[in-house]
Amino acid sequence: MTSNFIVQGDSVYKSEEIVTDTQTVSITSYYDQATHIRLSTDKETILSNGTDVATVTARLYNYEGQYQVGSNDSVTFSIDGAEQTLSLIDGQVSIEVTSDVVDDILITCHAPNVRIGEVVIRAQT
Repeated sequence: MTSNFIVQGDSVYKSEEIVTDTQTVSITSYYDQATHIRLSTDKETILSNGTDVATVTARLYNYEGQYQVGSNDSVTFSIDGAEQTLSLIDGQVSIEVTSDVVDDILITCHAPNVRIGEVVIRAQT
């Protein structure tokens, strides 16, 4: 069995060729978005005092997991429904997160035709 990736616009398809003793079958199926966002944080837990800060970084990768250093596209962070749009600088951008409420904070980051990234930070006393 051999596999090849086919990029068409913002989507990636995987083409596989299966060879048996009697036949060869080609199968093409959807694989993934061409690019995706990965979110990381320097702290998984912060104090819910309104001043403790976690830095969340969004980085853009292609479907092969290669960091897209040259990208300066816009991405939108969403934190508990509030949104902020920022521009990537060389494929990444960071925000700071604080909270004065004890709860899990879901941070997502999205852009058109890009697979969404998400991370959760726990705010505790």
